[in-house]
Amino acid sequence: MFFIGCDNTDEQTKTCNPACEDYKTCSKEGKCVLQKDRCETNNDCKDNKVCDETNHKCVEKVCEKNQKRCSEDKKNLEICNNNKWKVSLYCSNNNKVCDEDTLKCKSLDPICTKGETKCNGKNLEICSEDKTKWEVKAKCSECKEATKECTISIPTFKNTKVAFGNNFKQSAEGAFTFPEDQENIKSIKAYIVDTCSNKNCDEWDRYANLYVKDKETNDWYEIGRFITPYWVGTEKLPKGFEIDVTDFKSLISGKTDLKIYTETWNNKGRTYFVNFEIVYGTPDYKYYSVAPVIQYNKSSIDGVPYGKPHDKVLVKSVELPKNTQKAHLRTIITGWGHAQPATESGPCAEWCNRKHHILINTKKAFEHYLGPLGCANNPINNQAPGNWMPNRAGWCPGMVVPNRIDELDSSLFNAPFKYKYKFQEWKDDGTNKEGAFYAISTFVIAKSNEKIEKPVVK
Repeated sequence: MFFIGCDNTDEQTKTCNPACEDYKTCSKEGKCVLQKDRCETNNDCKDNKVCDETNHKCVEKVCEKNQKRCSEDKKNLEICNNNKWKVSLYCSNNNKVCDEDTLKCKSLDPICTKGETKCNGKNLEICSEDKTKWEVKAKCSECKEATKECTISIPTFKNTKVAFGNNFKQSAEGAFTFPEDQENIKSIKAYIVDTCSNKNCDEWDRYANLYVKDKETNDWYEIGRFITPYWVGTEKLPKGFEIDVTDFKSLISGKTDLKIYTETWNNKGRTYFVNFEIVYGTPDYKYYSVAPVIQYNKSSIDGVPYGKPHDKVLVKSVELPKNTQKAHLRTIITGWGHAQPATESGPCAEWCNRKHHILINTKKAFEHYLGPLGCANNPINNQAPGNWMPNRAGWCPGMVVPNRIDELDSSLFNAPFKYKYKFQEWKDDGTNKEGAFYAISTFVIAKSNEKIEKPVVK
């Protein structure tokens, strides 16, 4: 009598009862064992192969058990069963398609308007290109439904000390990661917290600024300037010093190098936390580009000498990109020194009220008045015994230095124009050998709803 699967070549072979499956053979001991190159489970296979449960052979792995995918034509949802893709849902039967993001059948009927946004909890969502679903645009710390604006917070420098001596440096640098979709960013603000517990910091009003590095040129661009308070920090300001840095959103993108500097001359120095708040919403223009026109701002006394000859270049040629739709100049300027002769408001350039001008194509186009800012009304009003209340010319101890924004006429968009910074006439008589200086930076910012190149400055 012959039993399927039993090897009868050996008289000692025992009969297997019940008979073996067709992929097994009956051993001498009367047990059913796997035939060569056959399998019962995945554990019987090698070289990352899997067991085909139909023919019990080891085959190349096609998919993981219960894995899902959309069919190539997006009409069906498929599931992995026995290492084969099989239809799980026929989406097309109900006027639907398979969504590769959710692996579910979604309606072909529009549910929103392309580009439409809404808040969903703390997230800002945007209508998909095919108008059939909502996609997360940004994960926010706050999302305002009324304005469809979403705020995200990016911490950068944390408990970072800058000082002079004892192996400290006057500046600190760091690399940080920011969102890359500048076309959706409405605004970017930097908040600088200057900590000084128990007055254990540099007690003087020091020149300080924040920089971002241009990834193409490796040049540092001044994005904000502030003067430290006497004796204290920014404890009276809820978020610290606030500086609008939206003009530099083309640079504050992806991996970004930042630098913070303070012109401190003792080892107590200043300790900073710097946080950026980015608001997603509808920007005035999707794309910005920026280029430096002049930068003489490494420190207060590295500025432009005032009232005497110097070698600083204050005349430049500027050419805006062809697709510029809006453009402006952004200038930061502060005066330093106690040079004579003094004016009615005091010696120059810290105390003397001045009217300086930007000339465009040799004509006065913009006036910069460096006068009182109301130092006595500073919210940081605990700076005693520092001399914080008297007005300086265009800055105050414990305040952000103003950004002077000058809109450029559209007639300048089509050809290069000549820029010149002209200081109000005044002559240093030399009695104070330290002299007078203006630390100044001017940038040109171009905007467009199309991707835009950098302005060219020569």
